[in-house]
Amino acid sequence: QMKIRDGLTESYVGLGDMRKAGFQQQVQAMIIRQEHGDNLELVIPAVFKLAEWYQRTNQPEKEQRQYTIAVNAVRQLDSQNSTLQIDALRGLAAAYMRSANQATSIRLLKQAIRINEASPEPDPVLTADILIELGDNYSIFGSMRDARRVYKSAWQILSEEDEAKKHHDNYFGSPVGIRAEYLPDVHPSRSKTRQQLREDPDAFSSGYVSVSYDINENGREK
Repeated sequence: QMKIRDGLTESYVGLGDMRKAGFQQQVQAMIIRQEHGDNLELVIPAVFKLAEWYQRTNQPEKEQRQYTIAVNAVRQLDSQNSTLQIDALRGLAAAYMRSANQATSIRLLKQAIRINEASPEPDPVLTADILIELGDNYSIFGSMRDARRVYKSAWQILSEEDEAKKHHDNYFGSPVGIRAEYLPDVHPSRSKTRQQLREDPDAFSSGYVSVSYDINENGREK
């Protein structure tokens, strides 16, 4: 029935009825939690799926709530230091970052790193992966000194660990966009301008620009 409900979700999305589309996603998570509440292997993916729906539909508070449910479920059914909560902490951190709550996002990523490193078999690649997310977080909010420090830590881990070396180029082999800045449909993007566009669309012209630039070793424009 889950596949059917996913199909209904997309049908309602196509019809523009987001309330009914969201209901189909919520029902799936509710069914899994009611029938398999003590099975983390089933509950966590269901909670993540609903969180991803809330991200898709730009409902950050509900997205954060789902990841929090996942973290609490792991702690209740497994342990406070279980590594099973790391993915939920990372998802929660990303949700808070999109809400411009940098302090909480950073705290959650650091918590995920501590849990991994305190586990019986810490995964260095996972630590580096989360460090890169942390560096991206600092970069997005303009804390470039902290970003460079964290990126260097990740670089060192991936350079020193034999098992991690093969991942080195995946992370640092080429530039990666870390924040999508969408251009407004009209410039300048003010309510007055939008009103003018609605009243007299012929007064505006459309087009495009091509931009090229060089960056230095610190990631800044030369």
